[in-house]
Amino acid sequence: RREQGVYWAKLEISDYNREKFMGSRSVLTRGSCFVRSLKSTITRMGVQKITSMEEYMAAIDSDDLAVIDFYAVWCGPCRVMSPEVEKASEDPANLSKGVKFYQVDVDELADVARKAEISAMPTFHFHKGGKKVFEQVGAQVSMFHANVESYR
Repeated sequence: RREQGVYWAKLEISDYNREKFMGSRSVLTRGSCFVRSLKSTITRMGVQKITSMEEYMAAIDSDDLAVIDFYAVWCGPCRVMSPEVEKASEDPANLSKGVKFYQVDVDELADVARKAEISAMPTFHFHKGGKKVFEQVGAQVSMFHANVESYR
């Protein structure tokens, strides 16, 4: 309970900061809700950007599902899919199943794109147990979410 008071004191600065942090003042009216919300905020994984061949090899070697988004900054369909990948990475059902989401900029990591045999963007590779189990090419939002759900 003492820790709870410490966190509460840090957020007591202004109503604006509370709303910015939690999205709603009403959530902070009860301490237990606040602590649960704080823990869920801390444990969010989000999308991790791969910056080297070693990171890529480690990501695809996972026992859990690893979804890898191969994209380019200049690619319009990639920009459409980016928020969807972020949304999927924060989905509690995916977090509880250990699904991890990664992004690879094909212009920055051409060697990784070559190894993964990427020929179009966006391309999503689904790896589980060290093997590629599925590949999706293109910006089909509903298909992406359905694939994540079926392979997790």
